Amino acid sequence: MIDTIRLAWRNLGRNLRRTLTTATALAFGISLCVATYGLIDGLSAQLVNALTRLDLGHVQVHNPKFADGRNLQDRIADPAAALSAARTIEGVKGAAARGYAYGLVSGKRKSSGVELVGVDPVHEPRVTELGKQLREGKYLEAEPTPWPKGRPLTAAEKASDRALTEAAESSAIDEIDTLDTIEEDSEPAGEEQPATTTPGEPKKARAPPKLSDNLKATAELARTLSPPPSRPLRIILGTSMARVLSAKLGEKLYYVPVRADDAQIGPPDAKVTVIEYADFECGYCKKLFYSLTEVKKKYEDSDDVRF
Repeated sequence: MIDTIRLAWRNLGRNLRRTLTTATALAFGISLCVATYGLIDGLSAQLVNALTRLDLGHVQVHNPKFADGRNLQDRIADPAAALSAARTIEGVKGAAARGYAYGLVSGKRKSSGVELVGVDPVHEPRVTELGKQLREGKYLEAEPTPWPKGRPLTAAEKASDRALTEAAESSAIDEIDTLDTIEEDSEPAGEEQPATTTPGEPKKARAPPKLSDNLKATAELARTLSPPPSRPLRIILGTSMARVLSAKLGEKLYYVPVRADDAQIGPPDAKVTVIEYADFECGYCKKLFYSLTEVKKKYEDSDDVRF
């Protein structure tokens, strides 16, 4: 063993250039590996730290079913008792309640699917540093938003709701049939299309739909079941989502929630849940409407799909 070590050490000095080249390459490679590992480790630590400080906190407590589908209805039975117990644990600096929901948020110009996080403005600053990251505007006020309670619909109101829904579906089908399809909107290249207006004649714009009595009655039923708050809810919008929605400070955003009591077909425990958002001026929505209607007819009596 000693002879082998002596021989190896002697060979290092026989070709000094080769030895220095090999040693430099090894040192450079090891340095790159150490730097890369340090960079990745630092980025991971920053990511965990940012998520902990701004969003998740160090510990979260959920209903056991919540992790499977993050359903708003799968909430803790007695959150006040859970919070009180958490705040008595030694070392806990703060505990705050939260609620998670999903839906569609629409601004003046664009819409996007979002995750909505409801926080306790009083206790949340003890858990996360969200309030310190504001670039514009003010943090959420401590006083709760005045929000009237709704009541269940009576049997007569439910019958009226079903009749209004059937009338709205029939009207929607008629309106969709009058829209131009994607193929109708596109024009073949190189072919001249006949003029539909004379020179100097202004092009007629499609008249916006009028608010019908049926729609007013439907809105009234919706307000009975789930009244809106007395004033718009205050929200904190991330900069990325603000860019997506082209939203500015002070503008109103409209939230379409996915709720357990939304209009639906099929059992709540179906294997597959289909959530549909549609726009009456979208050609793709028109093309999907007929296919989706056939799918609904096929599975409306099945226990496997919920729409």
